[in-house]
Amino acid sequence: MNIEKIWNKLVENENVRFFTTVEKIGFTYKVSGDRIEIYPDTGVDYKTVYKDDFAEVITKYWPLKRVRDLPERNIGGRYFPRSYVYALLKDSRII
Repeated sequence: MNIEKIWNKLVENENVRFFTTVEKIGFTYKVSGDRIEIYPDTGVDYKTVYKDDFAEVITKYWPLKRVRDLPERNIGGRYFPRSYVYALLKDSRII
């Protein structure tokens, strides 16, 4: 699993609206430098995930079996929107 390959796929699929979480919440995202901003269809504030967070997930938690396998907080103690990261990393367009 290569973080650069995954990141490039994330860039290619920016603003695509058909990713959904386990809870069936649709969302889009925007790539901004070394992070993505996730915009849920529910209208709540966007969530930020850093490239380093994705690298940690594929290094420490791969292969993913369920959302609960992912941490609730990332390395810096920031909120980690694990259901959205799980949805992205389980989608065949990204992996």
